[in-house]
Amino acid sequence: MKFLRNKSGFSLVEITLAIAIFSIFSVGIFYLSLDTISRDSKVVLSTEGLLYAQEGLEVSRNIRDRNFLLLTNGDHGLTQSGSSWAFAQAPESIDSFYERTITVSDVYRDLDGNISAEGTVYDPDTKKVESEVTW
Repeated sequence: MKFLRNKSGFSLVEITLAIAIFSIFSVGIFYLSLDTISRDSKVVLSTEGLLYAQEGLEVSRNIRDRNFLLLTNGDHGLTQSGSSWAFAQAPESIDSFYERTITVSDVYRDLDGNISAEGTVYDPDTKKVESEVTW
């Protein structure tokens, strides 16, 4: 069987096969690059969300240190007035993308003094603070 060869010495089948292999590798590299970029943006969003949630807990500690009675039960956002933080209406919008809600609730203890969801004794000196960030 004879293959037609062009002036450079390659047959049409060889050229077509080379183009097909190059195309397959190019498409694979392209999709791998897209997947990497997508994963990178998800990691950035998750990291920023985690930092905003941590900030919510730190601000709650700051509010507690100023006056424990300011830790009122319910859902709160945060606002900064002057040099101090305060609770605001929830959810709090951050950068028009993230929403943060800080939930403060009472703590109950069991008969052994351990914190328990089914506890029967109310602990007036302890509050549970949760910071949730969504996007």
